[in-house]
Amino acid sequence: MDFDPFYLFRYLLCVVCTIYAIARTGQTLLRWQRWLWADGRSQTLVRRYLMAQMVRVRLRRFGFDVLQIVVLLAIFWQVILLHEQI
Repeated sequence: MDFDPFYLFRYLLCVVCTIYAIARTGQTLLRWQRWLWADGRSQTLVRRYLMAQMVRVRLRRFGFDVLQIVVLLAIFWQVILLHEQI
């Protein structure tokens, strides 16, 4: 098998970008959590609003959307595997 530097570059770029995206998302979630659980009138109102929105979520429709995403990801993965074989 030949060594392809572009393949190595793409792989390392994907790894670095994935780690960066996970780290930034985690930082943002922690910042929101700290802000939401602070004492204050505005934080209390936002917490109540978020809880009301969570109660209103239609789980059946949300589950169907998640199922669509999983199926599309599976199809995408199969296309990638077929592309590698060609």
